[in-house]
Amino acid sequence: MARLDFEIVHRETDHVAVNGRPFRSPTVLIRVNRSVMSRNVFVLGALLIACHIADGYLTFAGISNFGVMREANPYIGRLVAEHGVIPGIFLVKTAGIAITLLMMWLSNARRWLRPFIVAAIAMYLALAVIPWIVALWGGG
Repeated sequence: MARLDFEIVHRETDHVAVNGRPFRSPTVLIRVNRSVMSRNVFVLGALLIACHIADGYLTFAGISNFGVMREANPYIGRLVAEHGVIPGIFLVKTAGIAITLLMMWLSNARRWLRPFIVAAIAMYLALAVIPWIVALWGGG
């Protein structure tokens, strides 16, 4: 049976300021076996995964109450129309979570990916989660 080693590591990371001077700042890393992830990346990724789950639930509720025509994304609407509400949403949300996990894994070495995770969270809230809440709470 494989053993799962989990450790929280406090370190410093090297940065370069806008003026070109190098500096070090404290950071917290999460290590699982040999993989290391920044705490910030973990939190951002968890928030984006929560957005995926919330959007999946709200999309299910919205399509169940208002019909598939209410779905703004034509690709998701077609998937749901062809395969059913639960399989269609499950497929899309599983792919989204897999992409999120990949971005989390890649963003340790590529810090420029972190703002994309933040932007994805903002877009999910503004374009998916909040509109569904307004539609469901407001009655349509």
